[in-house]
Parts: sequence; C-alpha cells; structure tokens
Amino acid sequence: MQHFAAQTPKATKMQRVIHDISYELTGSELIALLLEATEIKRISPRFNSALRNRNMNWSIHRYTNESGYICFTLAKTTKKKAAQLDIIARFSRSAVAKGTLRSLVRRFELCACLCELESGSNSCFQYQIGQCYGACIGKESADTYNERADLAATAFQRVFEFDILILSQGRTPEEQSVVLIEDNQFGGFGYVDKSAAQSIDDLKSAIKSYPHHSDYLDIIQTHLRKATNTKIIKINEQTE
Repeated sequence: MQHFAAQTPKATKMQRVIHDISYELTGSELIALLLEATEIKRISPRFNSALRNRNMNWSIHRYTNESGYICFTLAKTTKKKAAQLDIIARFSRSAVAKGTLRSLVRRFELCACLCELESGSNSCFQYQIGQCYGACIGKESADTYNERADLAATAFQRVFEFDILILSQGRTPEEQSVVLIEDNQFGGFGYVDKSAAQSIDDLKSAIKSYPHHSDYLDIIQTHLRKATNTKIIKINEQTE
C-alpha cells in the first residue's frame, strides 16, 4: 500500500505498469521476509534491486597489535582493500556485523577495546564488570588472551553455533511454520500441524529446500533479535 500511495518517481513508475496483484499467505513475518528474498532472487524484479544485488561490503578482519594481542575490527571493505586484510567474516550490513562481534565478545570474554567496540586508554567496560581479564590494560597476557581470540575467530565462520529449527505461527491457528538452519546455512521452510507429532525428523520432513544465500542468515538473525513469539529447537543438542 505504501508503494501505491507514494508519489516518488519510482512509485509513480510502478503504478503505471502494474496491472495485477497476487499474494501468498505465509503466517509469520519471518517466512514473509524469507519468501520475499527468495522470490526477488528468482524473478529479478525490475523495481527491486536491494536484495537482488546485495553485496557483502562489510567485513570483520583481524590483526595483531604491537603488544602481541589479536584484535578484531569492523570496516567497510572494497575488493581491493579486502585482498590486504585477514578477513574472517563478511556481512551485507554493518549492524549485523557489529551485533555478531558484540555477541562473540561476551561469549569468549574478549576485550571490547581490542575489538574496537570501545575507545580510550583505560580499561573496557567488560573488565569493570568481570567479563574481561584485563587485556586492555596489559593485565592478561597476550598468549592467554589470544587462545580465546582464536576460538572467536573460528566461531565467526558460524553465524549459528547449532543446527536449529525455528517454530512460529502458521497460516492458520492450527498450523506452525518451521525454518531450518543446518550446517550454518538456510535450509528452507515449511508448515506442520500443531496437533501432529513434532519430532526433529517430523519437523525437518516438512521443510521445502531453497538455495542458500547469506542474506537469509542476516534476515533470520535480525528477526530473532526482536521476535517474541518464536521457539528455537537446537537440533545438535536434541540428537547427541
């Protein structure tokens, strides 16, 4: 409705050429976003280039500072610049990259200053609350700190630590939607009857596969940070 009410040049062009509208029920915002991204890549619509041509222009790279500590930094990266950096993860949006970096700082008890999330010559906030061991002020040795930094660098390669199933509302009150993340890739989505058996195999059998693209992981991450009506099942923990 925003497209048809707007008076921008792009909206005006759309209003002139569109002659028919169809829709598909998805049940949840997450499925709607994933289906939209999938269809844009499949159809390459004339008026939508944002998701069609989405580039991974943001990166987190690492370097070792003059004191011997491994540091991580977030930067917008050109192809030429990327060849000169030790890039460990790429993202299409800076907000997702920064959120990922912050979560790994907490998880591996890294120093926010050495990850360039804080600036200054004093101790970082994590140190003050006992979640950093003082690498920012030289209290923790570089060798000890770098062990955790290496683990964090490995974890950057996995946006999701576990294979997961995400359950949310379906197209009817009797239905649930299911999204699969497997081997750190978007596996697809589908629907199941709430009253039916819901073992891991049952849920996975409802999934319709789609080609993976990193855009989908961005969409899912962003949605999960604000979602309140979803259930996450960690497949790895259920099957071990």
